[in-house]
Amino acid sequence: MNNNESQSIILNTNGSRLPLLTLPEFIGSYIEWTNFYSMFKSVIYKDSGLSRVDKLQHLYSCLIGAVLDTIRSFEINDVKNKIALDLLIKIFDNKQLIFQAHIRNIFRMDKADPTVGKLRALTDKVTSHIRTYVTVTGFQRANSGLHRRAI
Repeated sequence: MNNNESQSIILNTNGSRLPLLTLPEFIGSYIEWTNFYSMFKSVIYKDSGLSRVDKLQHLYSCLIGAVLDTIRSFEINDVKNKIALDLLIKIFDNKQLIFQAHIRNIFRMDKADPTVGKLRALTDKVTSHIRTYVTVTGFQRANSGLHRRAI
């Protein structure tokens, strides 16, 4: 499979046929890391029906460019599966860098025209960045207790 093509797999749970699920591609963006890792972990990594070699092969097929080069030197075998994923986690699962990337993207957004559609799109983008930040850092949970105590 060409690395520029999306990979699809079919998950079959309890005999039901599900639509094709396309695994996300990951190019090494801190903005996309949380979504990529969450999907990969739940669909591929936690699937006990897949061998470690299969999991590593799926990981290789999702990566593009420099991030693929990061783990390309790992031989595809049972032992290297966890090492390759752990290396990506060590590089990209950095809350501070994820936060900075989201803030940078918010400040780089174009000013929206005062139309309902454009304002809605801007609001959706900003909200998406904030939700990811809250999910990654747990900020809302940590501060919600402090807020309640202060009131």
